Amino acid sequence: MLLALGVVLAVATRVDQRPLSSYGIARSRRWVTDLGAGLIGGILMSGAPIAVGVALGYGTITEVFASVAGGSTGLVIIAIIFGQISNVLYEEVLFRSVMIQNLAEGLSARLDRRQFGMIGTIGASSVVFGFSHVIFAGGGGTEGRSLQLIFSAALFGLAWSTAYVLTGHIALPVGIHLAYNLSNGFLFQVSSQLSAGTSFPALLRIGVTAGGFWNSNTLTILRFGVALLFTVGWVYLHDGTLRTGIDRRAPDDNGAEK
Repeated sequence: MLLALGVVLAVATRVDQRPLSSYGIARSRRWVTDLGAGLIGGILMSGAPIAVGVALGYGTITEVFASVAGGSTGLVIIAIIFGQISNVLYEEVLFRSVMIQNLAEGLSARLDRRQFGMIGTIGASSVVFGFSHVIFAGGGGTEGRSLQLIFSAALFGLAWSTAYVLTGHIALPVGIHLAYNLSNGFLFQVSSQLSAGTSFPALLRIGVTAGGFWNSNTLTILRFGVALLFTVGWVYLHDGTLRTGIDRRAPDDNGAEK
């Protein structure tokens, strides 16, 4: 994935004749702050809906600080984390930075208002992101290759696209996306969502007491809602506005975002 990421950036910067900063990759305190906030947001995106499910009686906490005997080694866990980082960076650069940047310009040129072009761009990139998980990703765990996978990936893509558009860089969506993916394996483990033979340490293990909720569109919508509310709240708290961050992005002479 790192090789694919390098290819995407090399082609994009050469074809579009833009610096990396125009794709939301910059050296700035705000970038690091948003990345950290995104990591918190991703944990909430995973954990808050699980808390709702437990509160409603769909599951119960079976273990706290759960360890594994003869399970995955530290080297395997490190490899998984590295793989997730590579995959998330690749997806965020391709589907948020490159796709949104170019689609927004194309649609805005054909529509009377830039806002309409941006809304269309967010929607289009999210749909493509959803279908890509069925075409390229080989299924999504318990969701497999299904309409549910397309729906969940597209909805999450909508939340992460909103984070990119509102901040103007990929730090916030990268943080949310990465922490969400890792939280579902290493912080919160729901028994019905684990693949056969999966064995990792976790903060909490959840046993299912009633089926339906844990693989439902309701859970997907709750996760989307948490991510979207966190994104809007964080951006408004930090900036005092929800104006498009891409328009406010202003690199200095060294290509670093101010």
